[in-house]
Amino acid sequence: MQDRVDSRHYDLDRVIGNAEDEQVLRDAGIQDAQFCIVALNNDSVNIFTTLMARNLNPSIRILSRANEPASVDKLYRAGADYVALLPTIGAQTIGRIVLSASMMVLVDLPDGTMVVLKQVRKEHPRSVEWYGKKTGARIIGIEKATRTVVLPDTGEILLEGDAVIAVGTTEQLKKFIHLI
Repeated sequence: MQDRVDSRHYDLDRVIGNAEDEQVLRDAGIQDAQFCIVALNNDSVNIFTTLMARNLNPSIRILSRANEPASVDKLYRAGADYVALLPTIGAQTIGRIVLSASMMVLVDLPDGTMVVLKQVRKEHPRSVEWYGKKTGARIIGIEKATRTVVLPDTGEILLEGDAVIAVGTTEQLKKFIHLI
């Protein structure tokens, strides 16, 4: 059974109190915990709770929520191992839903870049270099009808039906998807 720490009462097995109270964290067994999820709707409380959790258990893995971009760095400095910025996660989710018909996100990297798979639908052959210059996205693989090309030459031509793996920021990939 996992303890839940919250200042409000819920109809749950066990809610033991306010996360801003060090004794409450101790009562929840923070010293022996492997993980701590700090997901309150108040960045200041999340920063303070993260700092207390890290001080009470230096080896714990802490996942913290941020509502404001300015809080992300503060949460990392307070001891979070991972920070989820809610507005960014929401935007990424919406983006994936909108783009799912035209491409597949393979990897969403922490620095904001993504690795995507997209099938070429245009009938006008263009080179890897042309797409790179027009979009800023980097093509790292091509699945052709007869062969697979990993890290293709800039002169490699993309043909209709080729499946392309590209890396880039959201803006770069938007341009890439539009052109391909």
